[in-house]
Parts: sequence; C-alpha cells; structure tokens
Amino acid sequence: MRVAFLLSMVPFFVCSQIKDEVDYGGKFRLHLGTEYRVTPIYNENVVGLSDEAFFTNLDRQNSGFSFEIGLESFVVKNFSIGFIGSLRHDILINESPDSIDDFSQNASERRLMLGYHLNLNYYFKLFQKGEVFIGAGISLLNRNSDYRTQEVFFDEEGNITRTETRMGNYRFSANKLFIGYNIKRSKISLGIYLTRKSPYFKESTTFVIPHIGYKYNLAKL
Repeated sequence: MRVAFLLSMVPFFVCSQIKDEVDYGGKFRLHLGTEYRVTPIYNENVVGLSDEAFFTNLDRQNSGFSFEIGLESFVVKNFSIGFIGSLRHDILINESPDSIDDFSQNASERRLMLGYHLNLNYYFKLFQKGEVFIGAGISLLNRNSDYRTQEVFFDEEGNITRTETRMGNYRFSANKLFIGYNIKRSKISLGIYLTRKSPYFKESTTFVIPHIGYKYNLAKL
C-alpha cells in the first residue's frame, strides 16, 4: 500500500518541475485546524484481538474529529518541517458487559486524548493559484489513554475471594502520509495513518486510519 501511494506521487513531481518554485524560505506559519478520522481499516478478525481491545471499541476510539494547532517552518525552498499537537474527546473504555459475571471494570469513560505529529512537507506549483503539497511523518497517537480494570474472583459459593487490578493504555505510533492543496490561508488534505504495531491485536497487523483535514493559517512569524 505504501509503495503504491508513493508511486502515485511521481506524476505530481514531474509536473512540478515545469512550474515556478515555491519559496517560503526562513518563514514560520502558525496553523489552527481540525481533522476527521474515518473508521480504521484492518484485516484481523475478532479472534486476533488482544485482551485490551475487548475493553474498548477500537473503531470508535480511533475515528471522529480532532482539533489541531501547529507550527510549520520553511527551512528551504519548497520544503517545510511541521510540528502539530492534536486534541480529541473520545471513548476510553466501554461499560462492562452484563454477560460477564466474574469480571468487572470501570463504567464507560471518555477522555481527552492527545496526539503529537512531526511532518516533512514538499510544496509545488501545479495550478495557477495555490500549491499542491505532499508529506510524510511520524505520529504519536492516543496519549493520555491510561485505564484501569478490576478482575474479581469468586469461590464455589459465590463469595469474592480476591480482586486483581490491571492497568494499561492504548498508545501507539504510526507513519503518516498525506497529499493536499494550499490556497491563501487555507489548507485541505487527505491521508492515512499506517502502523503494524498497536495495542488492539495479538500479533503485528496492518492498521490504517484514513483522514481528511483542514487548517487555517493564523499568522506568519
């Protein structure tokens, strides 16, 4: 999937060579924006889910809106480095199912989850107005997702013998690939988060989160 995506970018690079260069050298941009994450894509069935995945809804936890603020630095012509912080209010754990008699956990809980993103962007002229950009980076997702569960053990008469507390989290890192269009103060983009290591599966499984984003340039510094 990654190779196909990168190969699809080749025509844009070729076209960019016949257009004027984009020069933001030495400038900074402060962005405010939002991102909508589509329901994740993965091939693993329920048998391959980890114990942690049964405490939450992995589709709901990794989809929906997030709010972002970021700083972008144009270090050389056409190239920039960006750091973005994201914030979203999403489900942390589900309420314990009634069908489970000897296992209890905290009531359904939502949490403000944080994300940190470091991107490398390349801008080029493809149309008379605005610029097309492509980028790649690394994202640290689901920070502040620590949770605690309790497992209760009973004897044959139904009396509680002991209680065990277990703590965990849903943090993971992902590669980020995207393409977008910038005109004046506005930027729109399409992309994916891609990882093979997440807390939701027992084994390494490709986990993809498509996303669409919008950013507004608050200021040039």
